[in-house]
Amino acid sequence: MQTETLLVRITGPDRPGLLAGALALMARGGSEVQDIEQITIRGYLALNLVVDISYLAAAGIYLVAGLTLCVPVVQRIVLKRL
Repeated sequence: MQTETLLVRITGPDRPGLLAGALALMARGGSEVQDIEQITIRGYLALNLVVDISYLAAAGIYLVAGLTLCVPVVQRIVLKRL
């Protein structure tokens, strides 16, 4: 099986539960988080996740839709194939 890896970049105002919500969504979908970087500066969050999404054909659509619903304060979500 070929590995399909995405960089998921989430930015916006920080609040409690943002990372937990994103990780819960990915766990429900069966993805494997390989790396996390979280930076908060003056209440603004920059969260980067490297995610193995080999299991899912429409991974990008699933992640953007799910993250938008579970993390409504997010200003921007970017997906990039690695």
